[in-house]
Amino acid sequence: MKSAGICLPALLLMANLLVADELDFTLWENELEAFVEHDSLQAGQPADFAVHLTWLATQQAVTAGALTLTLQAPGQEPVRRTLRAPDRPGIYLAQLVPRHEGRHMLELALEHDGRSLVLRHDLTVHSSAGARHDHDHDHDAADSAIAFSKERQWRMAFSVDTARIESIAARISAAAMVEAMPGRQVDIVAPARGTLRVAADRPWLRPGQEVNAGETLAELASLAGADDLGQLRAEQLAAEARWRMAREDLQRVTGLAADGVVSERRLSEAQTEEITARGALEAANARLGEARGGSGSGDALLLRSPIRGTVIAAPRSPGAMVEAGTSLATVLDAEEVWIRVSLLAHDLVALTDPQDLAIRRPGDREWRHPDSARLVYRGLALEDGILPLVFEVANDGSLPPGLPLVASLAAGAPQRSVTIPETALLSDDGVDVVIVQLGGERFERRPVRTRTRAAGRVAVGLGLEAGERVVVDGAYAVLLAGRTSAAGDDDHHHHGHSH
Repeated sequence: MKSAGICLPALLLMANLLVADELDFTLWENELEAFVEHDSLQAGQPADFAVHLTWLATQQAVTAGALTLTLQAPGQEPVRRTLRAPDRPGIYLAQLVPRHEGRHMLELALEHDGRSLVLRHDLTVHSSAGARHDHDHDHDAADSAIAFSKERQWRMAFSVDTARIESIAARISAAAMVEAMPGRQVDIVAPARGTLRVAADRPWLRPGQEVNAGETLAELASLAGADDLGQLRAEQLAAEARWRMAREDLQRVTGLAADGVVSERRLSEAQTEEITARGALEAANARLGEARGGSGSGDALLLRSPIRGTVIAAPRSPGAMVEAGTSLATVLDAEEVWIRVSLLAHDLVALTDPQDLAIRRPGDREWRHPDSARLVYRGLALEDGILPLVFEVANDGSLPPGLPLVASLAAGAPQRSVTIPETALLSDDGVDVVIVQLGGERFERRPVRTRTRAAGRVAVGLGLEAGERVVVDGAYAVLLAGRTSAAGDDDHHHHGHSH
């Protein structure tokens, strides 16, 4: 078992392997990685177990929870040991004494936050110390493997992903920007000069406030002036008087035309004037009604939101005097937004049918596919060598208008391949390599042949199989550890450790 900080030469290591018959195995399932080291199992003899538990989601050590080890042969009473907590973060130490030889099932059951996480593995118990000296490791593989202890993994940014088969297509990346959809962002402006007041039974506007269409946001007490409510009323009265005169004139001319007293042209002029005056009256009524917005306090104008959304700006305070046209608040409905992609001219040949939009923020490594992305506009002409593509997407709140993005679009038919995160790929002396995890503390440098790269993933043509685990964060540190090991300056293989 391990001795922290102690280095053993390779010859002594091999002697320990043959004499002590140490074994280890690794399980990846049920939210956990369990890397287990144990002595050779012999009936009636105590065997030490060191169980290293790691959360798969975070690659961090399990620091709390009771662990029960159960060793049982078919039809026999089990040998069981419960550890209330790890001896050190991530490491549970236990001793079991198997009673019978033959095949056994080792069960690891972790109780954590009211849940029981169970992992199982088959083991063989021998009849005596001399019965078997072989172990689970291929010496040639062990000699080529890179040792990298769990303690080192836990102390650094370390993550592992599984190679998987998926469809992947060549992609084109381009700059993009989030925009509010037309009609989904409005400025509430003062229709006249006046003083702002809090609307009855309502709080004053604040950013983040949710409002409904037609909801009163504030009141504006109008002040005398050319643009005030009185002026709008005067304009409405003048328009109404003009219409009444035009209507009376049309009635009179219609009668005269019927008697042949006036020409058809005169009748047409009267009809046109009546229609024009009626339109002017309707417009004046609309302006006055919009300014009033309903019944306010006295002559106060009620300022309403024309859309449902969120207040994103409210720069004015109650009591402030404002001029006509002053912006009082901005309301945004961002449940859906536009993503405007700026496609460069030289990419047009490859991108004939824009599809499969993926986005990320500049500096982020993770790509994501926005919900319900739909191409709503494709530019008809280049603008300074750029063709705009506009996608409408559902917004989960993470896409505020004005946010710059990097967009990626498929540029061809997808092919099914083994893929890994692009960040798992290393260039080692000009050769593309990945670090494959063989066990909890055993890794391998593996040359690979890559093909298509797309939206943060890369297709691997040769050198890797689906289901193999590759290091993403921390891969270069493992590679350096392998070089140090080859130079003979390494904490070496995990069998040299003692807990």
